[in-house]
Formats: sequence, structure tokens, C-alpha cells
Amino acid sequence: MTPTSGLARKKTREEVARATADAKPAIQDAGRKIGEVAHEAADQARAAAQGVRDGWNESHHGPLDLNTASETQLDDLPGIDKRTARRIIAGRPYHGKHDLLDKGIVSSDEYDRIRDDVTTK
Repeated sequence: MTPTSGLARKKTREEVARATADAKPAIQDAGRKIGEVAHEAADQARAAAQGVRDGWNESHHGPLDLNTASETQLDDLPGIDKRTARRIIAGRPYHGKHDLLDKGIVSSDEYDRIRDDVTTK
């Protein structure tokens, strides 16, 4: 090994260390962005899976069971919004559909609009 090759290795090592240090913030930022995109993709995949479940469950014909219907299914009932759908879910279990009124979950008008579309099992 010649003295020149030792100096060349040292210089190369220093240049690579400097280049790595300079690139580190960009690499870390890219890693964060990849993580964010992966998180968003996972959220979208979960939403798609829930959509499949909801669509599968909605394909039945007949009244919705208040004790098992999803928020999306309840939200699709006439005059029921997401907030009311969440209240219906929070009020479970129901022994009869009239429990919606007895427990103060829905108004009389709301109940009149959905009473033929819901049941309890």
C-alpha cells in the first residue's frame, strides 16, 4: 500500500461521510412522506373493506335490525343522519323498535319515517 492510496481512502471516506450527512435530512423527510402515504393507503383500504361489508349487508331485503345495523345502514334510513345513527348504536340493545322512542333516541317524526324499515332480533 502506498502513502497516496491511504490518503485517497481517507479523502474518499470524508467525502462520503459529508455527502451522507448532507443527504440525511432529505432521506428522513422522504421516509416520513412514505410513512404518511402508507398510512393514508391503509386508511383507504380499511374504508374500502368497510364499504364491501356495508354493501354486502345492504343487499338484504327487509327491515334493518337495530341491534346489528351499521352506522352507514342506519344513516341511509329516511330522516336519519350520522349523529342519530350513532345515538341508535349507542342505545343498544333494543328489545323492540319502539325502544327508540322509549329511550329518547329519536323523535316521534323520525320514528314515524323509519318504523317500517327497522326491526329488532
